[in-house]
Amino acid sequence: QRQMCIRDSILLKSYRKAFSSRDDVLLFIKTSYIPARRTKWFEYKDFRDMIGKFKKKGNPEVILSEEQLTEQEIAGLYAASSVYVSASRGEGFGLSFLEALACGKPVIAPDWGGVRDFLNQENADMVECTPISSGEMGYERERDKSSMMGEPDIRSLAEKMRMVYENYDSALEKARRFEEVLPHYTWESIARKFVNIIRRKIE
Repeated sequence: QRQMCIRDSILLKSYRKAFSSRDDVLLFIKTSYIPARRTKWFEYKDFRDMIGKFKKKGNPEVILSEEQLTEQEIAGLYAASSVYVSASRGEGFGLSFLEALACGKPVIAPDWGGVRDFLNQENADMVECTPISSGEMGYERERDKSSMMGEPDIRSLAEKMRMVYENYDSALEKARRFEEVLPHYTWESIARKFVNIIRRKIE
């Protein structure tokens, strides 16, 4: 059974488009996020209600987890999953994508934001995105129209999910290509880079 560790609402729409209840798949949604009392357009007032409604429609299987996990439990979740999928509209870096790859898992990611520093079509399945203004959409306090997010395309994401499901061995091989650059992203490696930068500044 293919298990997908994911986050975000666009994924539910894409998941439903890619699969049916006849497919042997499980969408595992892990979140500990609790929105403010007055939610914005991109926040969910009730995750459980959203998932409950999705389940009632005869869609493919979904599980929601809201509990706090230790680092060891999170590692176990990655290990138990077959694929890591995200429909994030923007990441400063995207540590969870890196963690999934470090666990040898195929990654389906938006072709937008900080993840493009280390993800590409050679080592992940990148989803098409449409630029949208984060300020205009109320994502930020300021109405800065120059700040952009990437809205993942539902059709593109659904196609990637289905493709990985039907060609899992190829997806695994693609993920293994990241092993060559993974040592550059360990905590020790990043710390050394910061130390070198600081030393150059003070010398």
